[in-house]
Amino acid sequence: MIIAVDIGSQTLIIASLDKTGAITKQMEFLTPVLANDCLGLIQATIAKDFTDKKPSAIVIGVPGVVRHHIVEWCSNLGDDWIGFDFRPELEKVFKVPVLVENDANLGGLAEAVNITPTPKSLIYLSIGAGVGSGCVIDGKLPSALLDSEAGMMMLEYDGVVQTWENFASGKAISEAYNQLAKNIKNPAIWDAIADRISRGLLMLIPILQPRYIVIGGSIGGSFDQYQQTLNDLIDERLPVNLRRPQILPAKDPKLSVIYGCYQYFKHHDQ
Repeated sequence: MIIAVDIGSQTLIIASLDKTGAITKQMEFLTPVLANDCLGLIQATIAKDFTDKKPSAIVIGVPGVVRHHIVEWCSNLGDDWIGFDFRPELEKVFKVPVLVENDANLGGLAEAVNITPTPKSLIYLSIGAGVGSGCVIDGKLPSALLDSEAGMMMLEYDGVVQTWENFASGKAISEAYNQLAKNIKNPAIWDAIADRISRGLLMLIPILQPRYIVIGGSIGGSFDQYQQTLNDLIDERLPVNLRRPQILPAKDPKLSVIYGCYQYFKHHDQ
């Protein structure tokens, strides 16, 4: 059994998974604002509610850059997350390895496993409070791309040079249309959202030329609302000699990171 933790900007999920990768227990909380409070919540919850079996490891997904299992920064969380290390306290209390990785990297691992055969190359995008990105090559996370942050690409939109996530994230979409994406029913708005998303994809595709792009996060959950328009925009604007990758929704946008924690542990344990 492993304990998987998905620290989202708003929601924190803690789950246990058995040796087959199936979730055996799952709990959700509001993400604490302070990093140390988040650590305390994770520690208390595991100690109280996940005592059926001693875990082999605790794997944590974080919405930011992680190096050597230490949080470098999280753009949608506070400054106290900079340089935060979950490992010393959790390893001291639970006597198991604690692994920390970027949440989009973990989501990418989970989604690559869902495609048969294993794709040569895949980009996973978590579009929610921000736009996170994970690159998976032959089912593995390439070390050179672990720190990729596609949401930070600078693009011109509406006459202003700004980050992609500043106009294409779930947060930006909610602010632009005064409602959560899941509540939007107007096809014209979804066409406009598809345009926002396409701007970043048209930058990523020529550089990485992935076979698949998988969209998760809150916007991944509404994929059927903009799928056709997004494909049409990419086909229309992509240079003729480049092939549009297959663009898919995450199999389970809410739990991609949790399942990715399991895959990450499997790779780490080999």
